[in-house]
Amino acid sequence: MKKRLILVGAPAGCGKSYLSRRLAALVSPCVYLDLDSLNPLSQRLCQVAGEAFDKGGDFFRANGRDAEYEALFTLAAEALCYSDIVILSAPFTKELRDPGRFAWVREMAAEAGAGVLPVWVLCSPEACRRNMEERAAPRDAWKLADPEGYLAGIQLEPPEGIPGLFVLDNRRRGEQGEALEALKRMLRPSQQG
Repeated sequence: MKKRLILVGAPAGCGKSYLSRRLAALVSPCVYLDLDSLNPLSQRLCQVAGEAFDKGGDFFRANGRDAEYEALFTLAAEALCYSDIVILSAPFTKELRDPGRFAWVREMAAEAGAGVLPVWVLCSPEACRRNMEERAAPRDAWKLADPEGYLAGIQLEPPEGIPGLFVLDNRRRGEQGEALEALKRMLRPSQQG
């Protein structure tokens, strides 16, 4: 089996972590890494700088965003040395929307002997907002303070020009089973059911 680096991307509140965990359970053994796991480091960066922990704010975008992703991809490259499947869950706003950045991800994965499977979680604005309200995470406070402004500033539609993009529709709850099974068959063709 060929090694695979799976990028599960979409804006906050679209269900990336939930669906990535379900996929990880289906294709286990694998390594699952979520960008949110780096939040303690990112919070500390903002605290030391005297800035609010706002991943959408100018300070974090200029000083923390790319470092978070560099750490995530470094961990993924190391994990690919020991696992055939590594699943990353993150917004991937640059990595899946900029063909140059995506090419860099593919090169990094190729160095580890892996191909890249990009997955986009498609979500409606209503479901995105509902998901953030239900989880009530501190990291969403700034988004929920102005949900219309937040939703107007994000791109929910799948990226264009990314080869092999798999769209996982999460607009209606409980209807992702077939798509997750299709992903499982792509990753582990010998496993049925």
